[in-house]
Amino acid sequence: MKKLLVTFLFLLTGCATQSAFNQENIDKLYVGMSATSVKQIFGDPSDVRLGTCGGNTSSGTWICETWGYRITDVWSGRTIRSSFTFSVDNQTLGNNGKKLNNWDVKR
Repeated sequence: MKKLLVTFLFLLTGCATQSAFNQENIDKLYVGMSATSVKQIFGDPSDVRLGTCGGNTSSGTWICETWGYRITDVWSGRTIRSSFTFSVDNQTLGNNGKKLNNWDVKR
């Protein structure tokens, strides 16, 4: 019984996360949006990468953080991947110092 409950909760969590990637939520995204707001809409990322971006731009390089989301469709078993890249302001602590720069949402 316990194993069945754990399996049900796992599937329910997967469905809830997957349902966050709907058109209504995607339409809420805008360049400059805080990472806190993105997390409120889509939840915690599956993985986080920190790096340097903009090496070929006239304004020079900047620190960027990319959040990756891997969601497995419960019915088909296929994995859906999406990512959000933020510019990072080291002077502002936490997610409010991260501003959305670009995104790639797959559904």
